[in-house]
This record gives sequence, C-alpha cells and structure tokens, in this order.
Amino acid sequence: MAVSARSLLDPRVTLTAAQERDFFQSIRLPNGVFKTTTDRRMDDLNALVVDCLKKAGAAPREILDVAASSGISSVELVETLASGGFDAQLTATDLSLSATLVALSRNHYVLVDRSGEILQHTIFGVSLRPWPRRMDVLTGYWLVRRIANAVARASLAGRSSGETVMLVSGRAKVHPRISFVEDDVLADAPDGLARRFDVVRAANVLNRSYFSAADLARAVDGLVTRMRGPGSFLVVARTLEDGTNNGTVFQLNDNDGFDVVSRLGEGSEIEDIVLASAESRRGRHN
Repeated sequence: MAVSARSLLDPRVTLTAAQERDFFQSIRLPNGVFKTTTDRRMDDLNALVVDCLKKAGAAPREILDVAASSGISSVELVETLASGGFDAQLTATDLSLSATLVALSRNHYVLVDRSGEILQHTIFGVSLRPWPRRMDVLTGYWLVRRIANAVARASLAGRSSGETVMLVSGRAKVHPRISFVEDDVLADAPDGLARRFDVVRAANVLNRSYFSAADLARAVDGLVTRMRGPGSFLVVARTLEDGTNNGTVFQLNDNDGFDVVSRLGEGSEIEDIVLASAESRRGRHN
C-alpha cells in the first residue's frame, strides 16, 4: 500500500527511503509518466561527469537537472559534485513538481494536478490509485477505482481550494544546494533559466520511446537556450530495465554545435540528434 499524500504535509512524519519510493511509484501523471525514484541508480554516470569536468579544468557553478522527478538523483548528483571539489548549485526542473490535496469529506481526500487530474485517493486513511492496471479486472479493483473516481470528480466540480503538496523527496526539498522550478523540456528557456547553466543533465527523459525525432531535436534546441554558452556541458543518459546506464557527455563548441567528450556504456540513443542539432538551429536562424 502506497503512502498517502497527507503524510507529506505532516511535519511529524519522516518517510523512509522505501516509503518515498513506494509513494512516488504510485503517482502516475496524466502523460503516463510515473514519479519513479530509485536511490543510487546513476552513480556511474555521476562519476563520469565529475571526471569529465576535472579533465576539462571546468569550474561549474550552476547545474540544471531536467525532468528531475522526485529529486533523489538530483541530490546524488550535487553531492557527488561537492565530493569532487565543485561548489555548485543545482536547479531541478520537471513539468509537474506540485499538486493540490483537496478534502472532499472528513474521510476522503484527493491529490490532483494543476489540470484537475486525480493522482491519488485517500479514503479512511487508505491510499488508492485512480489509474488502471491489468489485474484490476481479476481483483475487482476496477469497480472500487471507478466509484472513487466518479465520486471525486463530482465533488471536485467548482472546487479550487486545497493544500499544496511538493511532489519531491524530503531529502531534496530541504537540500541547501537545490532549488525547484516547473519547466517544459520541449520549450525554450523561460525567464530565469536562459543562458545560465554550466552543466545540463537530461537523464531518462530524452528517449525515443517518449518523443518523436522532431520533438527530441526541439528539446535539444531548448536545452541549448538554457546553457551558458561554449564550453558548457550536456549530459544525456538513459537507464535500461536491467539497471544499466547508457549516456553521452557533450560539450557545446564555438560553432553552436556539440562535441562528444565521453560515453558511458553504449552512449546516448539520441547522440546523432544532438550532434546534428547545430545545423538545424543555423537553418532556422538564416
């Protein structure tokens, strides 16, 4: 049973790493992406980034972690950098970093995103997921879910009040080197993020299974608008189902293109798109 979102608002409750993992794995966003979190899954990638920065003689001050989800991996990245001697602040972004907990009655609470989609029910203290699984037909949960969703949607009509819940790990929320900003990876940099970052990491987001080639190219262009300029680093990686990390560390050159600095495993699956991105940007600017 997943932890209720109400626990995240209770100052007396400190969730364990396992409880945090169970909670975030139970939260499925409207785009089908889960707020999955797993400790230490990118240790080898973080070590590679530190090694590349040292070899380049870089001194990064601002790090951007794109699609940071719960922020656990952001904590590990910034602490690995600190252990490597880098004094850097990290901005963690995601499309949805907060939700609203609405009390429908004394015994029924719902967690909803900014569009009003239900992310979790808490009924008589028990957390219930609003999204379907294949086993629901066999277990009968499909009926429980359907009734809970119908009741909640009817009760939510016209309501806008509730308590804001940050959908990030408690460890990340209080970390002195980390701040959070909601941001869309497919858009150009908003105010405050443009031309700012020495290192940009996009892990487990720029995948061919998530986006078309055209959208991936647009996302790379958007990340360039967030990078400080030539010499900045872009890290693109993906964790496979067996836990293996494949990724590439790129560096922005003076021609607005990327050079490959190093690879982890087989490298990024979108390496060709990143390397071809300068030509497409020049074509749009001419």
